[in-house]
Amino acid sequence: MRSLAGAGTQTAVAPCILVVDDDRRVVDLLNIALAAHGYRVVSAVDGEEAVRIALGKRPDLVVLDVRLPKKSGFEVCEILRQDPDDPFLPIIMVSAASEMDARLQGFARGADDYLAKPFSPKELIARIKRLLARAAEAREARRRGREAETELARTRDSVKRGTWR
Repeated sequence: MRSLAGAGTQTAVAPCILVVDDDRRVVDLLNIALAAHGYRVVSAVDGEEAVRIALGKRPDLVVLDVRLPKKSGFEVCEILRQDPDDPFLPIIMVSAASEMDARLQGFARGADDYLAKPFSPKELIARIKRLLARAAEAREARRRGREAETELARTRDSVKRGTWR
Protein backbone atom coordinates (compact mmCIF):
# COMPACT_ATOMS: atom_id res chain seq x y z
CA MET A 1 0.00 0.00 0.00
CA ARG A 2 2.86 2.34 -0.72
CA SER A 3 2.18 5.97 -1.52
CA LEU A 4 2.43 6.83 -5.20
CA ALA A 5 3.12 10.54 -4.72
CA GLY A 6 5.18 11.93 -7.54
CA ALA A 7 4.57 8.95 -9.81
CA GLY A 8 3.61 10.97 -12.87
CA THR A 9 -0.01 10.68 -13.88
CA GLN A 10 -0.94 8.28 -11.10
CA THR A 11 -2.97 9.61 -8.21
CA ALA A 12 -1.33 9.76 -4.79
CA VAL A 13 -2.57 7.14 -2.37
CA ALA A 14 -2.81 8.10 1.29
CA PRO A 15 -0.32 6.14 3.41
CA CYS A 16 -1.82 3.22 5.28
CA ILE A 17 -1.12 2.87 9.01
CA LEU A 18 -1.67 -0.39 10.87
CA VAL A 19 -2.69 0.30 14.47
CA VAL A 20 -2.27 -2.68 16.79
CA ASP A 21 -3.72 -2.41 20.30
CA ASP A 22 -6.06 -4.59 22.34
CA ASP A 23 -7.69 -1.49 23.88
CA ARG A 24 -10.53 -0.48 21.54
CA ARG A 25 -10.46 3.10 22.94
CA VAL A 26 -6.84 3.55 21.85
CA VAL A 27 -7.61 2.14 18.40
CA ASP A 28 -10.61 4.48 18.04
CA LEU A 29 -8.63 7.54 19.19
CA LEU A 30 -5.77 6.81 16.81
CA ASN A 31 -8.17 6.07 13.97
CA ILE A 32 -9.73 9.53 14.41
CA ALA A 33 -6.38 11.33 14.78
CA LEU A 34 -4.74 9.57 11.83
CA ALA A 35 -7.77 9.92 9.54
CA ALA A 36 -7.87 13.65 10.34
CA HIS A 37 -4.32 13.88 8.93
CA GLY A 38 -5.23 12.01 5.75
CA TYR A 39 -3.96 8.54 6.63
CA ARG A 40 -5.84 5.34 5.92
CA VAL A 41 -6.05 3.12 9.02
CA VAL A 42 -6.37 -0.63 9.48
CA SER A 43 -6.33 -2.19 12.92
CA ALA A 44 -5.62 -5.41 14.77
CA VAL A 45 -6.37 -6.38 18.36
CA ASP A 46 -3.79 -9.13 18.90
CA GLY A 47 -0.33 -10.10 17.72
CA GLU A 48 -1.36 -12.89 15.38
CA GLU A 49 -3.89 -10.68 13.61
CA ALA A 50 -1.25 -7.93 13.37
CA VAL A 51 1.20 -10.22 11.56
CA ARG A 52 -1.54 -11.51 9.24
CA ILE A 53 -2.68 -7.98 8.32
CA ALA A 54 0.85 -6.58 7.99
CA LEU A 55 1.94 -9.35 5.63
CA GLY A 56 -1.33 -9.28 3.68
CA LYS A 57 -2.14 -5.59 3.36
CA ARG A 58 1.43 -4.23 3.42
CA PRO A 59 0.83 -1.01 5.40
CA ASP A 60 3.28 1.89 5.14
CA LEU A 61 3.85 2.01 8.92
CA VAL A 62 2.83 0.11 12.06
CA VAL A 63 1.89 1.57 15.46
CA LEU A 64 2.35 -1.45 17.72
CA ASP A 65 1.43 -1.91 21.38
CA VAL A 66 3.87 -4.00 23.40
CA ARG A 67 1.34 -5.93 25.50
CA LEU A 68 -0.95 -7.91 23.22
CA PRO A 69 -2.79 -11.22 23.38
CA LYS A 70 -1.47 -14.23 21.39
CA LYS A 71 1.87 -12.63 20.38
CA SER A 72 3.54 -9.72 22.15
CA GLY A 73 4.39 -6.55 20.28
CA PHE A 74 8.05 -7.52 20.63
CA GLU A 75 7.37 -10.85 18.86
CA VAL A 76 5.37 -9.11 16.12
CA CYS A 77 8.16 -6.60 15.60
CA GLU A 78 10.72 -9.39 15.25
CA ILE A 79 8.55 -11.29 12.76
CA LEU A 80 8.04 -8.18 10.63
CA ARG A 81 11.79 -7.47 10.63
CA GLN A 82 12.39 -10.97 9.22
CA ASP A 83 10.02 -10.38 6.27
CA PRO A 84 12.21 -10.56 3.14
CA ASP A 85 9.72 -8.49 1.13
CA ASP A 86 9.77 -5.47 3.45
CA PRO A 87 12.27 -5.74 6.32
CA PHE A 88 12.40 -1.94 6.67
CA LEU A 89 8.70 -1.34 7.43
CA PRO A 90 8.63 1.56 9.94
CA ILE A 91 7.44 0.40 13.37
CA ILE A 92 6.55 2.65 16.31
CA MET A 93 6.08 0.72 19.53
CA VAL A 94 3.80 2.10 22.23
CA SER A 95 3.41 0.90 25.77
CA ALA A 96 2.28 1.86 29.23
CA ALA A 97 5.61 0.40 30.34
CA SER A 98 7.95 3.36 30.17
CA GLU A 99 10.86 1.62 31.87
CA MET A 100 14.20 1.76 30.11
CA ASP A 101 14.36 -2.06 29.79
CA ALA A 102 11.11 -2.16 27.78
CA ARG A 103 12.37 0.58 25.44
CA LEU A 104 15.70 -1.15 24.98
CA GLN A 105 13.97 -4.45 24.25
CA GLY A 106 11.77 -2.71 21.66
CA PHE A 107 14.79 -1.24 19.90
CA ALA A 108 16.67 -4.54 20.14
CA ARG A 109 13.76 -6.30 18.42
CA GLY A 110 13.76 -3.77 15.57
CA ALA A 111 11.44 -0.91 16.51
CA ASP A 112 12.21 2.41 14.84
CA ASP A 113 10.66 4.47 17.63
CA TYR A 114 9.03 4.00 21.03
CA LEU A 115 6.37 6.09 22.79
CA ALA A 116 5.21 5.65 26.38
CA LYS A 117 1.45 5.78 27.05
CA PRO A 118 -0.23 8.10 27.53
CA PHE A 119 1.18 9.99 24.56
CA SER A 120 0.09 12.99 22.56
CA PRO A 121 -1.54 12.14 19.23
CA LYS A 122 0.21 15.24 17.83
CA GLU A 123 3.59 13.81 18.83
CA LEU A 124 2.69 10.46 17.29
CA ILE A 125 1.67 12.17 14.03
CA ALA A 126 5.00 14.07 13.95
CA ARG A 127 6.93 10.82 14.44
CA ILE A 128 4.84 9.07 11.78
CA LYS A 129 5.54 11.84 9.26
CA ARG A 130 9.28 11.66 9.98
CA LEU A 131 9.43 7.86 9.66
CA LEU A 132 7.32 7.82 6.47
CA ALA A 133 9.60 10.44 4.89
CA ARG A 134 12.70 8.48 5.87
CA ALA A 135 11.18 5.23 4.55
CA ALA A 136 10.32 6.88 1.22
CA GLU A 137 13.91 8.14 0.90
CA ALA A 138 15.28 4.68 1.71
CA ARG A 139 12.96 3.01 -0.85
CA GLU A 140 14.09 5.50 -3.49
CA ALA A 141 17.76 4.88 -2.66
CA ARG A 142 17.22 1.10 -2.91
CA ARG A 143 15.44 1.60 -6.26
CA ARG A 144 18.34 3.68 -7.60
CA GLY A 145 20.79 1.05 -6.34
CA ARG A 146 18.92 -1.71 -8.16
CA GLU A 147 18.94 0.39 -11.35
CA ALA A 148 22.69 0.94 -11.03
CA GLU A 149 23.26 -2.79 -10.49
CA THR A 150 21.19 -3.58 -13.59
CA GLU A 151 23.13 -1.07 -15.68
CA LEU A 152 26.44 -2.44 -14.38
CA ALA A 153 25.37 -5.99 -15.29
CA ARG A 154 24.43 -4.82 -18.82
CA THR A 155 27.79 -3.10 -19.22
CA ARG A 156 29.69 -6.18 -18.01
CA ASP A 157 27.70 -8.33 -20.40
CA SER A 158 28.50 -5.96 -23.28
CA VAL A 159 32.20 -6.01 -22.42
CA LYS A 160 32.20 -9.84 -22.35
CA ARG A 161 30.56 -9.94 -25.79
CA GLY A 162 32.91 -7.28 -27.12
CA THR A 163 30.08 -4.89 -27.98
CA TRP A 164 30.92 -2.23 -25.41
CA ARG A 165 31.72 1.21 -26.73
